[in-house]
Amino acid sequence: MKKRWILLAMAFTALYEVPVIAQEQETKSWAFDIEANSYFFKGGDYIFLPVVKADKDWLHTEVRYNYEDLKTVSGWAGYNFSGGEKTAYVITPMVGVLTGQTKGVAAGLEFSLAFGKFEFYSEGEYVWDAANPEYNFFYNWSDITYSPQDWWWIGFSGQRTRLFTTDLAYQRGFLIGASLKQWAFTGYLYNLGYGEPFFLFTIGVEF
Repeated sequence: MKKRWILLAMAFTALYEVPVIAQEQETKSWAFDIEANSYFFKGGDYIFLPVVKADKDWLHTEVRYNYEDLKTVSGWAGYNFSGGEKTAYVITPMVGVLTGQTKGVAAGLEFSLAFGKFEFYSEGEYVWDAANPEYNFFYNWSDITYSPQDWWWIGFSGQRTRLFTTDLAYQRGFLIGASLKQWAFTGYLYNLGYGEPFFLFTIGVEF
């Protein structure tokens, strides 16, 4: 009889520990986000800007190409702070290294805030150019969106970049996007009515 109770206790312990172990493994797994950004300019000019992000618990890593400058690769590492229920947030301070046409170091911050059907997202960084301090630069890309339904959204966007030059220091525009399972598709139209409009199309996938 005593052995039976011992066996039952062992079975109960095993059943309890299995989901806990599975949950721990799930929280420790990597989450990936791959984005392909395509800029289309008047006259047929085109810039392709890929971004790969990988997160594991608090750790955030990221690799960008053609983001800070053409033919430039940047690698990033940061810490994810997240929380909230009605108002959910993710704040990620980062440090980065650049190599290629522009070489240097950078400090960055990614921030997202979701409240109901509204969401605000911003990624900014300051780059210290190793070759010429006069080329130090502040970058920013911010979107504010409204989702009438979970699978599509509209909103406004702004960018400050050195990747290309226009008559405006800060590019501003509209966006519309939709999702299908783990895929997301967003189109941006910048500077409409300001003489130098351009289009950005983004494809993203998470897994």
